[in-house]
Amino acid sequence: MRVYRLGWYGGLGGRLMTSSPVLRGTTQRPPATDPVTGMVSCDWTRSWSLVIPKTWVSGLYLAVCTNEKGFQHAVPFVVRDDAHPGEVLVVLPFTTYQAYNPYPLDNRDGKSLYYGFTPGGVQAATLRSRAVSFDRPYADSGLPNHFDKDVAFIQWAEREGYDVTYATSVDLHAGRVSPRRHRVLVFPGHDEYWSTQMRRVVEEARHDGTHQVWLCANNMYWRVRFEPNAHGVEDRVMVCYKDMTDPVYHVGGPTVLWRTVDQPEQSVLGAQYVAIVGRPAPLVASGTDHWFWAGTKVREGQRFPRLVGVEADAIQSRYQLPAAVEHVSLSASPFYDPAGRRRMQNTSLYQAPSGAWVFVAGTFHWPLALSKPGWVEPRIQQATENLFRKLLAK
Repeated sequence: MRVYRLGWYGGLGGRLMTSSPVLRGTTQRPPATDPVTGMVSCDWTRSWSLVIPKTWVSGLYLAVCTNEKGFQHAVPFVVRDDAHPGEVLVVLPFTTYQAYNPYPLDNRDGKSLYYGFTPGGVQAATLRSRAVSFDRPYADSGLPNHFDKDVAFIQWAEREGYDVTYATSVDLHAGRVSPRRHRVLVFPGHDEYWSTQMRRVVEEARHDGTHQVWLCANNMYWRVRFEPNAHGVEDRVMVCYKDMTDPVYHVGGPTVLWRTVDQPEQSVLGAQYVAIVGRPAPLVASGTDHWFWAGTKVREGQRFPRLVGVEADAIQSRYQLPAAVEHVSLSASPFYDPAGRRRMQNTSLYQAPSGAWVFVAGTFHWPLALSKPGWVEPRIQQATENLFRKLLAK
């Protein structure tokens, strides 16, 4: 087992922090499936544990397991530093990681909040689970869905020298971090699954003047709740029925779309999910006289090839918008969804009455343009630097 901290590190992308001794493999019991929710969990015995040294700085870490045949599996985790009130708090979307996790990916027993498998090994949405457990590995390589978006931002932010500290979405839910201690909250990746507690925290932070930067799309879409596992450990189970069959919908509200309970995510974010992107499309700049685009030489209508990808947000007039001193669309990008329908993507920026700025990139490919080889776009880097310079100004 080798443990790395992810970051810039002169372009290497990570640093080896420690290694375990050679471990004797242990055959664990098969995963158990809950007969009611379909949740898959692993009640395994501990093979090895790591005490985090006090010298380790906050960050996103990756434990990489390698067996005698060279096969590898990764385990991502975050180290917090509750004593360090960094200017920028980066929140990693572990709730969404788990929602998409189909472990065990065996075409038989694996389930996520999206699908399960028929006896013939065919994916079926009707066989999805209604709850997912954090007591299991991530499927396949161990790298969660869209993990590269989070890594791309982290490498850029640490290269730029921002004073960053890290937490997870579960930390946000459990109250283990206080956004008021930070000037900017950054949600770098796909952050789709939100509990009532999580949403309340960011709403209160906005009210208190804490800025927010959302660098992907389709954020705060599904409402979830947390429950303890079979051993009574809190927040190890995430529930999301996605419909009114939720048996305890009356306790804190049903686990459905936030829009379904008349709390559209746009009322917090300024824009919200509109559609899957059929294939990558150009991001078309707008509002280019705004300070956001200063120094980029970007003209109105200028196109950034393939920057709109995977899923997209838009400012949607039929849903509640946030109270704002200023609200600007920084892109207006036509694209087509998988059914061939023409859609519009928006990058949104607004300032709340408290003075807090809230930025939503509205596309999955924005963080890739910051640092991922083959994707880097200097004008997007400059615009993002402008944003952070504004938010961190004394």
